[in-house]
Amino acid sequence: MKRRTIGTCIAGSIVGLSGCLSTLQPDTDEDSVEDEISEEEEADSDNGGVEDSDPDSDSDSDQDHPTPVTDVSSFESYSDEQLLHNDAIGYDGSVEDLTGQSDVEIELAPGDNRVGFDPVSIQVSPGTTIRWQWSDSGPEYNLVIFEPDDSIFEIQSELTDDPDHDEELQLEMPGVYIFASQPHIGDGMVGSVIIE
Repeated sequence: MKRRTIGTCIAGSIVGLSGCLSTLQPDTDEDSVEDEISEEEEADSDNGGVEDSDPDSDSDSDQDHPTPVTDVSSFESYSDEQLLHNDAIGYDGSVEDLTGQSDVEIELAPGDNRVGFDPVSIQVSPGTTIRWQWSDSGPEYNLVIFEPDDSIFEIQSELTDDPDHDEELQLEMPGVYIFASQPHIGDGMVGSVIIE
């Protein structure tokens, strides 16, 4: 099981900011920058290439995290529009309210379905850990979140059909996260997480 913590972004009074601000660093010469990069690469190789996800860490590098859609009048309406547009399997227009729970699970290809998620759309509190659990009923899946600029945040980039596989993210930033299994988007394997 993999687990990543998505850090909280503090944007101060800046309006419309949808990403995180990196810490400003003082001017440095090229040799010291190369030494810093080399030390970071060595540290990453020591922990399997996974960046330190401790929000209290002294690291000046941005953490890899998904950015929610925030610039919409209603998070629930935007989620509904995206799920309907993509013909999300099993979506009946409702959002399962799981606010207040610290951990929630979303199953990939639930029951006899070969594609889809259960639940399809959820609302959770900031800091909730979302766990996507693979099942044994379907083909190979990956898991991605779509960013507001249409880029893709890869939670699980490689396809796998291992029923013991799962992925976890702890989401902090309020907004809408649209997730999918890329090879099965056309089949309606799309879901959403709303954080308010």
